[in-house]
Parts: sequence; structure tokens; C-alpha cells
Amino acid sequence: MQSVSVVIPTYNRGELLKLTIRSILGQTVAPLEIIIVDDGSTDDTAEICASFGPIVRYMGQRNGGVSAARNAGIRAAKGKWIAFCDSDDLWVQNKLELQLAAIEATGAGWSVTGFALIDPEGRSVADGEDGFRMSFPVFSETGITPQQHLARWLEERQLDAGPEAMQLYTGDAFGMLFLGNVVMPSTAIVDREVFDRTGLFDESFRVAEDTEFFHRVAAKSRLTSGMKPLTEHRIGHPSLVAENSDSLVQNAITSVERAVSLRPQLTMRELAAFRAGVRTLRVRLAYAKLSTLDPHGARKALRIGGSGYIISRRSIGILLASLLPAKALRGLHTAKRVVGSLRG
Repeated sequence: MQSVSVVIPTYNRGELLKLTIRSILGQTVAPLEIIIVDDGSTDDTAEICASFGPIVRYMGQRNGGVSAARNAGIRAAKGKWIAFCDSDDLWVQNKLELQLAAIEATGAGWSVTGFALIDPEGRSVADGEDGFRMSFPVFSETGITPQQHLARWLEERQLDAGPEAMQLYTGDAFGMLFLGNVVMPSTAIVDREVFDRTGLFDESFRVAEDTEFFHRVAAKSRLTSGMKPLTEHRIGHPSLVAENSDSLVQNAITSVERAVSLRPQLTMRELAAFRAGVRTLRVRLAYAKLSTLDPHGARKALRIGGSGYIISRRSIGILLASLLPAKALRGLHTAKRVVGSLRG
């Protein structure tokens, strides 16, 4: 079985990190090492790491963001495979065993899996096993299932692992990722040789860094995606910094536009996916702008060419709302927040 280095970036999450480390140490296939990159914590993270013994390697650094922390861990790793896990997430006991078996069966250079969603106390959220559908807009906005989406781009097969048989989708994911990210970093394992061809995480990205990085990986290496939820992704904890949706979408657009140049020539299908992906992201950006009471920014995001606009049911709604008087727009925004709080 191939050796695996697990890279965990962390910042002031000592108690959650302890749970994460325990879930990784409890794997049916043990990792070679767990590398904790402490991105400037002021809590007892160092002491917690030391309590686990030499298999947990602690690296402290000045606060530089998650990309810089992951890169430091990748550079220090000794394993054939680099696995990522965030410091508030948990691994199911046989995650590494099944994922390495999937890689061996398919010859893929990188792998991801399904994941469940848990709340701050570790309890499963509603429909929590369907983390793909609840976490990635490509599913919520289109209504397509993860299986249907992956089957349109990748080859479906079964991993024969007895009672733990797992549905796999394997192949070239490059074109698919133009339509939206489907990679949760805490599920990912990457062959360290792939980094020689793709480079590391872009440290200028403070959000959506995973979208940009994994599109580069997909351009150079085949993916195998296991649908079984083998990671528990925590949402809603106070230590989780709220992401600025405007910046996140802006970075996603930059990522997609960069990805076009990763291959000498796109197929017709990839080009169509690129165009569709950009349109979707610009509508999403327009909505984010409107949510921050920036109607001019919303219209700018939807504009194409000199005077035309992206036309869809959602974009037309955003355009009409952006033309409302400022007072009416604020009222609409307030009403949306009230309805959201009642639903919550």
C-alpha cells in the first residue's frame, strides 16, 4: 500500500483539531505522517499536536492564509501521496483504505470522495450525507444529481471491496470543472508527482483557492471520484470565518479564465462548458452585488459586449431588481433577510 502524508492547515482550532487528528489516526490504513501547519495560532495548538507523538509533525509559521499553509505542508511531506484535511473535518475510519484501493484500480493521479455535513457539535445535518448537492452550486442551481453530472464526463464503474463496494467515476474532469467546482479539499488525495506538473496552491488566493488549484490538477491528471461519504465536513462553527461571496465568485471567475490556457486547445465540449461556466458565475456575481446593495455592480456583472446582457430567468430578475429605487431595493433586501431567518 502506498504511503500517505496528510496535510492539515490550522488556525486557532485546537479542540476541533484534536478530533480531526484522532479520526485520521484511527484509519484502517495508517498514514505515514500527519503534518499540522499552524498558520499563526494563539491557542494551545502546539501542545495538542505534541500530545500525539512523533507521527504528528507540527510546523508553525506566520499567518499567511490556507494556501501558504498547505504549500508548506506539501513541501515537507515524505509520502508518495498527499492527502488534505481541514482542521475541523473528520475522516470515516476506512477512508484511506477505500480511496487508495480506488486509485490502484483506476490508475488515477488524484482522487476525491463523497462527504457528509455535520454541525458544530458533530451531528449530521438534514440530508447531510448528500454533501455534494448541498455544498456546490452546480447542483443546487441546475437540479442535476451528482451522479448524473459526473456520468456525463467520466466513466462509471464499481470498486469491488466486499461489503464496502463503492461507485466510482473516473477520467478527464478538466471540462467538467468549467461548470463548477465539485472538490471538497478534505476528501482529496493527490500523487506527489502531479505537483511537479501543476505547481502548488496560488498563495494570492484567499478564497476559492481550491477551485483554482484542482482545475490545474485536472488539466494534467485523471481523476477517480468515489461517491461514498468518507469525510464529515463541519459547517456553522463560530471559528469558521464567513466567506465573502463577492470575492469568492470573483476568484472563481479568475480561476475559470486561467484554466482555458492550461491546454493548447479545448474540445468543442470543453469550450461550451467554459462559456456556460463563465455565464453562470457572472450571474452569481451579479446576485452577490445586488445582495450588497450595489445595483450598478450587478448590471456590470451581467453585461456582455457593448450593450447586451446575459439572458436567463435569473439574470432578468436581477436586472429588474437592480433598476428599483434605492429605498425599494433596501426594502427588498430586508424582506429577504427576514424570510431567511424565519426559514432557519
